[in-house]
Amino acid sequence: VFLCYNGVDPQVFHPRGRERLAGLEGARAVIGTVCALRPEKRLEVLVEAFARLSPATRGLALVIVGSGSERERLREQARRLGVAGQCRFEPATGDVARWLRSIDIYVLPSESESFPNSLVEAMACGCAVVASRVGGIPEMIGHGRDGLLVPPSDPVELASALESLAGEPDRMREIALAAVEAGGRFSLERNLARTAEIYDALLDGRLPPALP
Repeated sequence: VFLCYNGVDPQVFHPRGRERLAGLEGARAVIGTVCALRPEKRLEVLVEAFARLSPATRGLALVIVGSGSERERLREQARRLGVAGQCRFEPATGDVARWLRSIDIYVLPSESESFPNSLVEAMACGCAVVASRVGGIPEMIGHGRDGLLVPPSDPVELASALESLAGEPDRMREIALAAVEAGGRFSLERNLARTAEIYDALLDGRLPPALP
């Protein structure tokens, strides 16, 4: 097995021109995610963690961008927990980068992942990222340096991580800047170069070098 990390296009996913989209301008911090709304993404954990932050009195907003089977269940959960007024649900869109540049804290609370492109895209767009410690995610994020890792399916720990960023804007910005730098390891150019390196080696009858 020869490892080749996914890559994203830095001409599309970048932090330049970050601004709040209409309706989010007044939020002190925007917490959000962009993904398919499937059960394994465990977005109900994100909604519960958000509700624990008392967002109505903290000036926080939650944005969930995506379509899927969990959409109505999540909307009902937000109403039941009393945070529907601070939540915005948007259907799947092709303009992912623009939404990412409107999010301050990007959250991926999945119970199962391999090497999610959405997380790399969020890092490249200048989001401070919080994600479950599953699959290949710990290879992407240095906990406490360029993102935060939390146990899957634990709204209390997730709320604590969100509080540590939303409550400390300087730390949030510091981690977001580090995330941009770390995300550079996963550019499309590096992905293509590594793919070519693997093919060249195998066609020459030798083993590809390991990733540094």
